[in-house]
Parts: sequence; structure tokens; C-alpha cells
Amino acid sequence: MPLEDLVTKWLGKEKAGERAEYQQFLTELMIALEVGAPGDDGVPMENYRFEAPVKSDIVYASASTKRIDLYKRGGE
Repeated sequence: MPLEDLVTKWLGKEKAGERAEYQQFLTELMIALEVGAPGDDGVPMENYRFEAPVKSDIVYASASTKRIDLYKRGGE
């Protein structure tokens, strides 16, 4: 899907729930950007995944585990 079509499709969905649709949006965005989605390219899931655990005493001022919507090791 071209990036312009993705923007048009999602532009009117401000009232959609983030938790309900973020994985679909991110998957379509990654496809439009031609970077592939988790599970598409044989990368082990711990290296490219949705809802990855994040621990950071510096950012959160506690030892609790939080979640990041999308994580890819190396950021490529």
C-alpha cells in the first residue's frame, strides 16, 4: 500500500482505540515503508516484536517492567 493511501485510510480514525488497532496500523506502516513487519523476514521474534518488555530505572525511576509498542533490535 502506498504511504499516501495509508495516510488516507487512517486519517479519519482518530476515535479508534489505540490498543485495538495499533498492531494493524504499525504493520501497514512498515509495509508501506518497505521495512517488513515482525515475522515477515525470519528475524527471531525477540529481536523484532510488538509489546516488547522494557526495563529502565533511569527513564521510569523504578525497577518495574513497561512495554513498548514495537521493538526492533538495532533499529534498522
